[in-house]
Amino acid sequence: MSHSYCCKVHECGEAFTSRSEAIKHAKKHAELDPFDFVCDHCGKKFLGIANMKRHLRVHMGSEGKDFACPLCHYR
Repeated sequence: MSHSYCCKVHECGEAFTSRSEAIKHAKKHAELDPFDFVCDHCGKKFLGIANMKRHLRVHMGSEGKDFACPLCHYR
C-alpha cells in the first residue's frame, strides 16, 4: 500500500492513502493554527498559498488579464 498524500505542515510528516484522509487531517492543523488563504476575487479559502495561487489562474486570462469566473460573479 503506497501513501501518495503527505501532510505539508512543517514537522508533521504523516502520509495518507487517500486525498479525503489527507484533507480531514489538514483540518485538524487548521483548528490549531489556521493557515487559510482567501481568494480576493471570489472569497474561496485554501489550506496553503500554493493552492490559492493555482486557483487564481481561474480568474486570469492567458496573458494575465482578468476575465469573468465561470463559477461566480467576480471578475
